[in-house]
Amino acid sequence: MDYLIAFSALFSIAAIWFLWLYITSRQQKNNRVQLRLLVGRSGLLKEEIKRHTAILESLDTQTLKAAHQQFHRALDTLQMFLIERQTYLQNQEDLGHLQRTKIALQEIQVQSLAYDLVQECSSETTTSTDREPPESITPRNRHTIENQLLDKINSASSPPSKPHEK
Repeated sequence: MDYLIAFSALFSIAAIWFLWLYITSRQQKNNRVQLRLLVGRSGLLKEEIKRHTAILESLDTQTLKAAHQQFHRALDTLQMFLIERQTYLQNQEDLGHLQRTKIALQEIQVQSLAYDLVQECSSETTTSTDREPPESITPRNRHTIENQLLDKINSASSPPSKPHEK
């Protein structure tokens, strides 16, 4: 029985030793594969660095300055187009406001004419006291409203005045 225990212990030690050898050989193999991959990547990166270095060396400072100036001109042009577009949109907004105001004034005129027509018809049928049209629809008031609106537009479109230096 001592032989059986000795044989089992020897067999267990041999199995553990083979298992350890197998695991270490797998790790070494994986390490070699990783090392080969890293060497290949390193070579590719070196080639890419050389290619980019050659491109940078071939660049001329005059060409770069000309391209830089061209880009600045394009940027300035785009900014001018943006300002023109904003001005156009502001003008369209002002035009819309003026058209709404004109429509409102024309509606007031229509109401005034309708009021006058009703007054004529009523004065022909009855001899009631003549009434004046409401103050809000007189032509003089319309002229005042138009002048105020034009003054407001002129003040909004004129640049702010600089303070006088003393």
